[in-house]
Amino acid sequence: MFTGPRNDVPALMAAMDVLAVPSLNEGMGRVLLEAGASGTPVVASRAGGIPDIVDDGETGLLVPPRDAHALAEAIIELIATPERRHWMGATARAKIAPQYSLENMVRQIETVYEEILHEKNHHSRR
Repeated sequence: MFTGPRNDVPALMAAMDVLAVPSLNEGMGRVLLEAGASGTPVVASRAGGIPDIVDDGETGLLVPPRDAHALAEAIIELIATPERRHWMGATARAKIAPQYSLENMVRQIETVYEEILHEKNHHSRR
């Protein structure tokens, strides 16, 4: 189903049992953060930056890229084990929400700027 633009993505994400992300290359994968914040476990390819966000066996399952069989098996496994799926979703929410909150992201950016300014000031005094 192609729904077109939606304004209710958080509600849709929370309604999912599992999110499948079979990417061959993914920088950060914002959809992975959205799933985690919604408490939705992920089945994704072990590619690009995905393993930096999805903790295999804890917040979702990682499969080899281009392995449709492994992807299907992982999805079936989570569908068949609701208690594991719910635990992974709760674990994802507990990890993603504080780590990628607006406040934390702003704090991290400010830290980078402060470090750059400190370095610049340090080098200009030489």
